[in-house]
Amino acid sequence: MFKKILREELLKEGQKYVGQCDVVRRSEEGESFWQTMMANMKKISKNEFLKAINPSNILEPDEIVDDFMADDPESYYAKSIVNGSLYYFLGTSGFEFIWLKN
Repeated sequence: MFKKILREELLKEGQKYVGQCDVVRRSEEGESFWQTMMANMKKISKNEFLKAINPSNILEPDEIVDDFMADDPESYYAKSIVNGSLYYFLGTSGFEFIWLKN
């Protein structure tokens, strides 16, 4: 029930969680999407990311995004346009977590 409510809230906010990169990249189409996303990547500030995206669906109930990214000093926030759509993502510990901004 919680996940259903959270998904509805996220859609109301104009965003959709696409997934973690290792899942997205399992198909040829997903790999192509990821390659394009990374090639078009523009790093952004944490503030810009959080104004656009609510990352709560990847966090533990009492966790904040700083905690989630704390183990990797090279963590980053980014956005990218792929096929005319705007995607936001955060990169940490070798993974990208990707959202579509509607």
